[in-house]
Amino acid sequence: MKNLCTVILSILIVQQLPCKCATSRGSIAGEAAMLKCSKINTAEDEDITVLTFNIWNSGMNVENGLMKIAKHILYTNPDIVALQEVMGNSVVESLIRHLGPDWTAIAANSSYPDVGILTRHEFLTYSDWIGDGMPEKTGHIWARIKVQKLNKKFIINFWNLHLDWHDYGPYAACNKLVTNKSQLDAGEYGQGRASLGRAQQAYFIINSDKFQQQVSECENVTMIVAGDFNCPSHLDWIDSTRDKHCDWVYAWPTTQLFHKAGFHDAFRVIYPDPKKNPGNTWSSAKKSQDGWGNTIKEPQDRIDFILYKSNTVHPISAKTYVGSHSITPEPHHYLNDWPSDHRSVLVQFKHK
Repeated sequence: MKNLCTVILSILIVQQLPCKCATSRGSIAGEAAMLKCSKINTAEDEDITVLTFNIWNSGMNVENGLMKIAKHILYTNPDIVALQEVMGNSVVESLIRHLGPDWTAIAANSSYPDVGILTRHEFLTYSDWIGDGMPEKTGHIWARIKVQKLNKKFIINFWNLHLDWHDYGPYAACNKLVTNKSQLDAGEYGQGRASLGRAQQAYFIINSDKFQQQVSECENVTMIVAGDFNCPSHLDWIDSTRDKHCDWVYAWPTTQLFHKAGFHDAFRVIYPDPKKNPGNTWSSAKKSQDGWGNTIKEPQDRIDFILYKSNTVHPISAKTYVGSHSITPEPHHYLNDWPSDHRSVLVQFKHK
């Protein structure tokens, strides 16, 4: 994640990619059926389940990565999936072929889409940071989705974010030469470099016309923001957890901006105490930093989120998910069943 190359996108067109292929015998869906795998999510019909899943260079870092990504999506049985690190449109096309005919997807029509959304429901409209008139890449895609349940229909405005990875904050916090919060701020706001920092991206997203329009609808239409923020939460770096965070208390500005905009962190609604339930998502595979004989521990933190603003839904369960197989850390990760270096986040919402 942290060493992912920056790709400059000159043209970005969002397209819907319908799945027209029935589940093939050799697909992961077929394998799951043959193995009679039981889903871990058995939500009631009026509930909606959301998964955010950084797929680590589209599964390239493990054997049969795309098939494993599809398998874990089927096993968690979500209604909507936010994908990050989508390396090309062929990735989502392959995934929906593996997932089966009920699935559709949107992603940027670019050599490096990065963010995509999968669903078993209907896309009504969708766009991205260029379509929304952003000054430069803010790492988002959104969709208005009509959810069809057995007993009801409702709309969800769904945003998927993959924010900037440069100047990763916990690295600075654990550097003994960093002694002032202004040094952490410099990384979050992208000081000294041309590209936007995470907090700047969040600011532009939240204050965009489309985001504000959808916020104004939240009395009747649920709004969900999910993704890999590449920063911890202001709810987690508090006094009771400073021993886990290199003795820092710090209000991470990106998550704080969404909090001030009225969004709730679904995982923290279910598990309000970060000391008892840290919910770390970074990292499932990276446990030490590169070099120095792997003797320097990689900071572990919660950087993948599902936020919501709604009068009609509330979370009833939240968990991090990495499958059931043991995970071998880097650099011996290639045969892992779990295809990511992040834990995914799975949240079940109850609809009124």
